[in-house]
Amino acid sequence: MRKIFAVLLTLLLAFAAKAQVLTGSFQVGGYIRVYNVTLPSNWSQNANMPLVIDLHYLGADGRDEDSLTRFGRVADTAGFVLCHPYGGGTDWAVGQVAPFSSGLGDVIFLDQLIDTLHQHYGINLDRVYVTGMGQGGFMAQMLACHLGDRLAAVAIVGASIADSALYYCNLSRPMPTLVIHGTADSVVPYYAGLPGYWPPIPNLISYWRQHNGCGGTFVSQTLPDLVQEGSTVTAHFWDCSPEAQVWHYEVVNGGFSWPGATRDLGSGGNRNMDIDASVEIWNFFKRFDINGLVGVNASVSLSEESEVFPNPATDWVHVRAGKGVLGQVTLRDLQGRVVAAPSLRIDARAQDVDVRGLVNGVYLLEGEGVVRRVVVMH
Repeated sequence: MRKIFAVLLTLLLAFAAKAQVLTGSFQVGGYIRVYNVTLPSNWSQNANMPLVIDLHYLGADGRDEDSLTRFGRVADTAGFVLCHPYGGGTDWAVGQVAPFSSGLGDVIFLDQLIDTLHQHYGINLDRVYVTGMGQGGFMAQMLACHLGDRLAAVAIVGASIADSALYYCNLSRPMPTLVIHGTADSVVPYYAGLPGYWPPIPNLISYWRQHNGCGGTFVSQTLPDLVQEGSTVTAHFWDCSPEAQVWHYEVVNGGFSWPGATRDLGSGGNRNMDIDASVEIWNFFKRFDINGLVGVNASVSLSEESEVFPNPATDWVHVRAGKGVLGQVTLRDLQGRVVAAPSLRIDARAQDVDVRGLVNGVYLLEGEGVVRRVVVMH
């Protein structure tokens, strides 16, 4: 009997450790609005976890979006609360007809949804992120414009922004933005857009670069072609203000699809399997809170207090404090992973970082609560 009890207890504990999926609703403007919430296995009311809102595509609902993006497995591993709201019927009021929300008032609904999730699940209001596929991505752009003071970052897949939403966009702060889009997308055409309704993707990228104070293209990298399914991914990163960045994953020959998904949307085109869009989006989101890069004091530039040279670097990056003692510095890749630490300490004011084993690209040198971008080019 003790063995049977032990087995049953083990099964109960294993079940209890799984992520929970709950359904909630409340009334907005005379309509009942519904949402699903996924709580990771380590959730607690006082955990102060980030929130990711994942908005579904046209003709779908929260359950369809969840089965497409499979964000729940990422939430459970990374430790954030995930929400799949339901649109009005199967669509969102993305601003193609009215400059703000219309009909069921989706902007108002999603604004109140953030407060509801904070009240019930203790989410961290400084780390609220929105993503979406297709029309859900259009809605995420709408929210960036009209709820931007509540969002830490936005990511979209297979989407643009409605012309009227862009025209009336009243966002006053930088907005970290990631755009993932296929160049062979026949639903939301990459190069042509839909005149009178939404701009081409290069125009959307240009808008966010200008809004976020970005310079020219900082670096472009072709990612490994891990699966030969007819498409590849080129990642573009722009040099922006410390508070925000603009990333673009250009899926060359990719169709209207969610990269890494286990199913298609029936719209044709290649579904890229070299990246997992849900993982890439979280890797982007986790770098930011409402104040900008996490752990970075945006009011201070590392270049004002120290020398970092050469940049671009081939073998070593030399860091010298402008005054006082130089604290510990580390080098991270754009996914936030530590890739190098000082290998040689010259004196209390200087450190050398070995970059000989790193691939070419952009890295972030962090220390003293500030950050400096470093380019490695062998």
